Amino acid sequence: MRRLQSKRSGIIFSSHTYLLNKPKQREITVFTETWLLETFPTRNAKIVFHLDRMNSLVAEQLRENIALLQAIHEANHKIVELEFQHDRAQRVRWTAQEDALLRYSAGAFGSDLAKIQAVMVSKTKKQIYFRILYQNRQQTKAE
Repeated sequence: MRRLQSKRSGIIFSSHTYLLNKPKQREITVFTETWLLETFPTRNAKIVFHLDRMNSLVAEQLRENIALLQAIHEANHKIVELEFQHDRAQRVRWTAQEDALLRYSAGAFGSDLAKIQAVMVSKTKKQIYFRILYQNRQQTKAE
């Protein structure tokens, strides 16, 4: 399987990954179950997205590519942390798209399958770190 190494984020993209390659934009990715199982043999994992630009097209791609969360759910019910790292300091432009993504993500599985918690971790002059913590409810019960 052919793999691509992202220099900036350090994420290994498999050939099953769909990339949004547009000028001035970073990769928006859908991970498959196979990719997750090959890349993260343990139950805990962290995926980092680096977005140079956050416009309506990128926001729409993120919402459409919610299959990422579905793939994570199918991959042995792993506990996975998703991190979106954004290089723009303007919080006003980020908020509407961030909230729309959260509303879409929270409805992806429903309360019977999973819980998704959004956490604003850090905000600096040049970067905003935004994380969605995903944990499978069945695994939580088992523990």
